[in-house]
Amino acid sequence: MRYLAASVYSPNLAVSSFNDVPRFGHTSVITDIYDVNGGINTAVLSDYLRGTVFIAGLCAAMFVSWIVVMLLCKCIGRRAGIAAGYPYEYDGQHSAKYYDGGRDEPKMKCGSVTVMAGAFTISVVGILFLVKGARSAQNVFEDIRDGASGLREIENLLVNSTNDAINFGTDTVPLKENLITVLDGGICNPPDPSFQSTADQINSQAQSVVNILAAIQDFSRNELITLQSAIDQEIDPVVDALFRVANEGEKYSTPLYIAAPIVVFGLILGFGAFLSWKGSGCSPYFCVQSWIVLPFFFLFIFIITILAALAGTLLTINSDICLGGDTRNPEGTVKILVEKAALQGTFLEAANYYVINSCEGQFTQKTEVDNLVSSLSSATENMNSLQTFLKSGDSQTFSAQCGIDETRLVEIQTAVDETVLAFAELESIVVQAQSVIECERINGIFVDIYHDAICDSAPTTFLWMFSTCFIVLLLGMLIILLRGALIPGISTHEGY
Repeated sequence: MRYLAASVYSPNLAVSSFNDVPRFGHTSVITDIYDVNGGINTAVLSDYLRGTVFIAGLCAAMFVSWIVVMLLCKCIGRRAGIAAGYPYEYDGQHSAKYYDGGRDEPKMKCGSVTVMAGAFTISVVGILFLVKGARSAQNVFEDIRDGASGLREIENLLVNSTNDAINFGTDTVPLKENLITVLDGGICNPPDPSFQSTADQINSQAQSVVNILAAIQDFSRNELITLQSAIDQEIDPVVDALFRVANEGEKYSTPLYIAAPIVVFGLILGFGAFLSWKGSGCSPYFCVQSWIVLPFFFLFIFIITILAALAGTLLTINSDICLGGDTRNPEGTVKILVEKAALQGTFLEAANYYVINSCEGQFTQKTEVDNLVSSLSSATENMNSLQTFLKSGDSQTFSAQCGIDETRLVEIQTAVDETVLAFAELESIVVQAQSVIECERINGIFVDIYHDAICDSAPTTFLWMFSTCFIVLLLGMLIILLRGALIPGISTHEGY
C-alpha cells in the first residue's frame, strides 16, 4: 500500500533548485494567476511569466555574446588565429606558429585536442540523455497510466456498486412488504409472561432488520442513476484524457529526436579534430566538414539554445506547481486552487479529506457508509441469531411458547431466510462501496499523478533535457569558436 501523500513528498534536486531561480521582483506564486472566480488574471499571468525567463534569458545572452565574440574575432582577422577560422601555420621545419606569435609544434595540437575532447564529450552526453532521459520520460507516462488505471478501477467499482444498489432496492420491495406483513402484530406474543423477555428480543431483532431494509430502500433510485450519469460525464473523460496524454506523449516525446543529432555531430566533429590533430591530408573530408557539417552544426546550436531555454522555463514553472501554498508541497497548490474555486459542501469536504489533509479528519459520506457497515453487521448478527433460534428445537413447542400456530411459524422462517440472503447481498454491496471511497486508494491516485508524474519524473526529465542542451550549447559554442583547429595546419611556404 502507498504511503499517504503529505508524509512522503520531498522535492527533488530539479524542483528545489529551479524554484529558487531569480525572479527580479516578479511573482513566483503560480496560483496567483487565478482570480477568486476561477478565471485567469492576465495581468498577473504576464507578471508571472516575466519572472520565469531567467534561464531563457541566460541562454539567449550566452548565444548572443558568442555571436558577438565570433564577429570580433573575424574582424581581427589572422591575429585571432583559430578563433577567426584560420588554421595553424608552421614553417618548413614544422615549427608551429599562431598568427599572433610563434609557438612550438606541441602547442599547435592543443586546439585540436580541445575540440576533439569537446566533440566526443558531446557524444557521451547525447548517449547519457538517450538512456537516462528516456527512462525518466518513460516514468512520467507510467505514473500517469497508473493514476488513470486507478481512476478507471474506481469508476468500474462505482458503476457496479450503483447497479447492485439499484437492483437490490428493486428486489427488496416485495421482501420488505412481506416482512411487514409477517411482523404485523409481532412475531412472538407469548401467553406465558415468563417467556416475555425472550419474545421481546426476537421482536427487536426482527424490527432491526425491517429498519435496515427501509433505510436502503429509501435511497432514491433516481439519485443512483444520477450518480452513474455523473461518473460517465466526469470521471470517464478524465480517464480517457490521461491515457491519451500518456500514449501521445510517449509517441512524440522520445529523447531520440534530440540525442541522435547530438551523438552524430559529436562523432563527426570529433573525428575531424582527430584527423586535424594527426595532420591528415584527407581534404574531401575537411571540405565537407567546413561547408556542410559546421553550418548545420551552427543551426543545431541555435535550436539547442531554444530547447535549453524552453526546458529551463518549463522546469521553473513545474517547480512552482509542486511547491505551492504555505506548506510548500503539491497539497498546498491544490488547497489554494480549491479556495479560489470557492468549492462548497461535498466537493470541498472531499478535497480536504482525500488530497489536502491526506486522509486526516472526516468525510461525511465515508462516515455514513462506515456507520451503515457497522449497523448492517449488527443487524446481520441479529438475523443470524433469529434464524438459528427459529430453526432450533421443536417447532410445536416454539409455536406454543410464542402463541402462534405452526403455519405462521413456517411463514416467519421463510421470510427470515429470504432476509438473511438479502442481507448477504446488501453487505457485499456496502463493502464494495466502502472499498471505493477508501482514502488510501484515492490519495494513491493523487500521488501517482501529481507527486510521481508531475513533481518527480517530469522535473527529472526536464532537468536531463536542460543539462544536456546546456552542456551541448557550451561545448558547441567552443567548438565553433575554435573551428580553425578542425583544419590541418599549413606550411608558411604553402600559403593559405
